[in-house]
Amino acid sequence: MGENMWHCTSTNVAYRLCLLALTLMIFVVGCASPDATSTAPSQLPIFAYPIRVQAKSSGLNISRAKVTIEVGGQPPIDDVTDNNGYGELLLPANYVDKSGKLRVEADGYQPFLQTVQLTKGLLPDVIQLDQVIGNTQPGSATNTPTTTNTPALSSPDGTSALTSTMVPTATPSVSGDLTNPTVELTDKCQIGTILFVSQRAQGKEIYKMNYDGSNVTQITNNADDDALPRVSSDGTRVVYVSIENGQSDLYLMNIDGTATERITEQTGDDPSWSPAGNQIVFSSAKDGDWEIYILDLSTKELTQLTNNNHADNRPHWSPDGSKIAYDSRPSGENWGIHVIDVNGLNDVEVLNEKWAGGPVWSPDGSSLAYASAESGNGEIYTINLETKVQTRLTNDKLKDVDPWWSPDGECIIFESNRSGNGEIWLMDKNGNLIRNLTNNPANDYFASWSK
Repeated sequence: MGENMWHCTSTNVAYRLCLLALTLMIFVVGCASPDATSTAPSQLPIFAYPIRVQAKSSGLNISRAKVTIEVGGQPPIDDVTDNNGYGELLLPANYVDKSGKLRVEADGYQPFLQTVQLTKGLLPDVIQLDQVIGNTQPGSATNTPTTTNTPALSSPDGTSALTSTMVPTATPSVSGDLTNPTVELTDKCQIGTILFVSQRAQGKEIYKMNYDGSNVTQITNNADDDALPRVSSDGTRVVYVSIENGQSDLYLMNIDGTATERITEQTGDDPSWSPAGNQIVFSSAKDGDWEIYILDLSTKELTQLTNNNHADNRPHWSPDGSKIAYDSRPSGENWGIHVIDVNGLNDVEVLNEKWAGGPVWSPDGSSLAYASAESGNGEIYTINLETKVQTRLTNDKLKDVDPWWSPDGECIIFESNRSGNGEIWLMDKNGNLIRNLTNNPANDYFASWSK
C-alpha cells in the first residue's frame, strides 16, 4: 500500500482520482499510534497538525523554529521546523476541539502568539514571522542543491540510465539562500488564470481562480466527475476530462463553462492543446494499451503517435509546436519521460526513474517540470533538455505532484497534501517562496495555469 500511495497502478484518470482518497487514508492511518494497546485512550493521536513557518518580509521558510501548542492544565505539544520550515505536531484526544495557544519562536524573529481552535481545518497552515529590526542574517535557510552533468542522452531505444545526477550541497531545499535571496514574487507570476478540480461541491467539479488564489469561481456543475482542465493558448476554451460510468472522455467548453461539446467517443484522458489551438494531444486505451493520439478539431482526424506494449500517458505539447513530452510506464516502478516529434519520429527517453511522470514544458521550451518518487515520495523536479541537468525543487515529508508552469515561466504550481489534504501550492521556478494558493477542507488538485 505504501508504494501505491504515489500513483494508482492503472492509467486512466478515473483511477488516479481514487489515489487522493487512498493517500489521505494512509495519511490518517499513519498518524495513529503504532501500539494502541499500550497507550491510554485519552492520549491517542487524533490527527497530525502540519505547519510551515516563513519570514513575512521575504516568504522564505524558517528552519529551527519552535512551534508549541498549549491547552490549560495539559502538557505542551511542540516541534522544531526542519530545513524547509516544516513542523508537525500530533494532537492527542484531550487537545482536540479545544481552545489553545499557538506559539512560534525563531532566532532573529519576533515571537508569534495566537489563541486557536484545535479543530482540523481551522488551524493555520502557514505562520509568518516579523524579522527583528537590524538582524539581516538570521540563519534560517538551507543551501540550495547543485547539479552536475553525466554522459549524453540515451538512444531512442530507451535502454540507458538517467542522463544527469544531483549532487546536493545539503538537503534539497524550498527555503532559498539568504546570501543570495530570490526576488519577491511581487513583480513576477502576476498573470493569468488558474484552473483546478475541487471536491468542495458534491462531486468533482472545475473551478478557476486568479494567479494569487483569489476570486475562486465554480465553472462546471455536472452529475459526472470532471478532471484535468486545460485552457487554449488564446484563453477562450477549455478541454477537460469527464468520467461517466467509469469511462473518461474529452469535452470542450468556453472558459465560463458554457457551450459544452464532447470530442471523444471512446476513452480519452490527459489532454493538452497545441500552441495554435487547432489540435489536442491526449492518451487513450481505445485499442487496448494506453497510447498517445492527436485529434484535429477541424477535420476530426485522429492520428496515433505511439505504439508500445505498455502505457503511454500525460502528453504535453511543446511551446513551439514541434514536440510532445509524455511519460511511459512499463511494468515495475521505473517510468520514463520521453520527447517525441509531432509526426511520431525521434522518440527519445529523457530520463527513467521511480514513478517519474506528468512532464510539463516551460514556456521557453528549455526545460520540463515533472514529479518523481526517486527520493522515496512524490517531489517536484525540473530537467534542462540541453544540459540534461536535473534540479529537485521540493523536499517534503508528504506528496508533491502535478507541476505546472506560470505563463511567464517564473513560478510553478503543484498539488500537495502537506497541509493534511490536497491543496494547490505555488513556488518560484527555483523552489523558493513556497506558499499555498488554496486552503479548503475539500481536496483541490489537477491545476493548470493559462494567460
